[in-house]
Amino acid sequence: MVGVRYVEVVSAAIVPAALYYTALFLLVHFYSLRNGLKPDLDLPIREHLAGLTERWHLLIPLGFMVCLLISQFSLMTIGSYTIVLIILVSLLRKATRMRPGAIFQAVTGGVRSASEVAIPSAVAGIIVGTLVHTGMALRLQRWLLDMAGDSLAISLSGAMILTIILGMGMPTAAAYLVSAILVAPALQTLGVPALPAHLFILYFSILSMVTPPVALSAFAAAGISGANMWRTGARAFLLAVPGFLIPYAFTLNPALLLIGGPREILQVLATAGGGVVVMAAASGGYLFGPLSMVLRVPLFCVGPLLIVPDLGTDIVGLGVIVVIVAVQLVQGRSRRRDHPPA
Repeated sequence: MVGVRYVEVVSAAIVPAALYYTALFLLVHFYSLRNGLKPDLDLPIREHLAGLTERWHLLIPLGFMVCLLISQFSLMTIGSYTIVLIILVSLLRKATRMRPGAIFQAVTGGVRSASEVAIPSAVAGIIVGTLVHTGMALRLQRWLLDMAGDSLAISLSGAMILTIILGMGMPTAAAYLVSAILVAPALQTLGVPALPAHLFILYFSILSMVTPPVALSAFAAAGISGANMWRTGARAFLLAVPGFLIPYAFTLNPALLLIGGPREILQVLATAGGGVVVMAAASGGYLFGPLSMVLRVPLFCVGPLLIVPDLGTDIVGLGVIVVIVAVQLVQGRSRRRDHPPA
C-alpha cells in the first residue's frame, strides 16, 4: 500500500520494535528485583536446549522465506516454496520427520488459521468499500483534519483513537486495512510521509488488541491462565504504554526509523532508549533500589519527555533523572548504614 520494498519496511520497523521489547524486558526485570523474585534453578533448561539442538534446522525455511520476501517474489510463490521446503527440511532428522498424516493435519490447520484472517479481512474490505462509495470515508478524513486544524499532535491523537476503535474485535491485518484507507490519508495530508504514517496506523491496529474494553489478546491470555479478564486487560494495557508513545516519536522524527543523518539517528536512539528504561523502572518500581511512589510518578513522566524527539524536553528529562538517581543513591547509603550486612 505504501509502494516501498519489503526490506525498507523491515529496516524502518527494527528500532521501534527493539525499543518496545526492551521496555517489556526491563519492566519484568525491575519488577522482579523489587519483589525479590529469583530464577527457578530446578527448571529443566538443559532438556529444552537439547530439544532446540534437535530442531534448529526447522529455522531454515523461516530464513528462506525472509530472503524471498526481500527478493520481491509474490506472496503465493513464497508460501508455496516455503511449505515445500518445510516438508523437505523436516526429513533431515527422525525427531521432526513428517508423515503423510502429519502433513495433512498441518495443511488443514494452516487453512483454518488463514480463514481466521481472510474472512475478517474480506469483511473489512466490504466495510471500506461501503464507506468509500457513500462518501463517509472522505467525511471522516475531513473531520479529522478539521478537528486538528494545523496541529499535528491533535491529528495524531485523533488518528490513534479512530484506529483503536476501528480495530476493536478485528485481526491486526483487517484493522490495518480499514485504518490505512480511512485514516492514513489524513496524516499524509498534514505532511507525514507515507511510511511513518502507515507504521503509525499499524502500531495502533496491533495495540487495539490490548486496549480495553475490547482487548482480545489480553482476554484470550486470561482464558488460558485462568486470571481475571478485566485485570488482565488493564495490566496488558499498562505494559503496552511505551508502545503508545513510540509511534508518536517516529512520526515526529523519522530518525527513529533510521531515516536521516547518522548523528541525528544516534542522538534520537540514545534519548528514546533512555526514555524506555526510565518508564520501565517507574512501572516496575525499581531503579538502583526500590522506588517510592513519590519518585515513580515523576520518573514515569520523564519517559515521554525523552522519547519525544526535542532537545528542550531531553534536557528537562535528563535533569529530573539526575535528581532521582541522586536521591536513590542517598537512600541506598542510608539503608546500608542502618542495616549493615552480617
